[in-house]
Amino acid sequence: MSMGQRLKSLILILLLAVKENSAKPSQIFPAGMVFVKPTHDLEKLSYPVQLLDFCYMVPLPESVSINELFIGIVRLPMLFCIFVFIVIFAALLTHLTHLDKRKQINFINLFLNDQSIRGMLSQSFVIAAKSSVKTKFVVFLLCYMSIITNTTYQAYLQSFLTYPPLLPMHHSYEDLEAAGMTILFAEPDVPIIEGNKNLLEHFHLFKISKYEDWVKLRSRMNTKYVYPITNLRWETIELQQSLFRRPIFYFNSEFCFFRTMSCCLPIRADLPYRDLLDDFVLRLHSSGIMKEWMSMTFLLMPNLKR
Repeated sequence: MSMGQRLKSLILILLLAVKENSAKPSQIFPAGMVFVKPTHDLEKLSYPVQLLDFCYMVPLPESVSINELFIGIVRLPMLFCIFVFIVIFAALLTHLTHLDKRKQINFINLFLNDQSIRGMLSQSFVIAAKSSVKTKFVVFLLCYMSIITNTTYQAYLQSFLTYPPLLPMHHSYEDLEAAGMTILFAEPDVPIIEGNKNLLEHFHLFKISKYEDWVKLRSRMNTKYVYPITNLRWETIELQQSLFRRPIFYFNSEFCFFRTMSCCLPIRADLPYRDLLDDFVLRLHSSGIMKEWMSMTFLLMPNLKR
């Protein structure tokens, strides 16, 4: 039997299972996919079709301001190291000049040496016409270090100006509160808040809205709110954001109110096709068909006018 014939037979088995489910609705859970709860009888559920994480879709933080980029590239320890190298090169150049021209070493020549500062900034400076080999070697080291330092700074600066880094992400409800964000829940999801102690502790961050208004705000990607969302629905939004110049939201999986929820098909306890149905679900995952279907969801939604 070819792979295509096997797939057709497995789909037929799935349709027969659904048909038997709808024939005796009193013996099963409501038609369609169900979430596994501790009170459910696993004999009446198929192998998990999907594993869902119910987390948040959070607006991306603002970009770092331009004036902070120039200072943020070079941290304080690096500035200290550069200053130390300037003093070292100034001391070496002053000492070698002292040997050649009997020039005295003083505070100005050590900490405000014109040659050392100009060399570190990749600017030209004048040296003695008949300088020693040691002086030329120190000047070579100074020029080499200035090239490395200035090239690195310029590369980081151009990169940050093209794609500015973002402010720190939000990792907890306290971060959302500090940022002044509000979590928007739909009315059908209110029981989720009432059954979660952690959510009740931060109830002042939540706003309840009608389901239709909630869908409109999330579809328009209103950045005033944080939206609860599953990882499967997020894949569609992520594909949509790939068409943008810059993403607007990100999927925050660090604080979720449900993790790894099993989504199964309701079946009869004595369903004769149970083993074949479970094998069919496993084949869907192992072949990558399930992932391909999810990736095609965003492309199919415009055709369905959704």
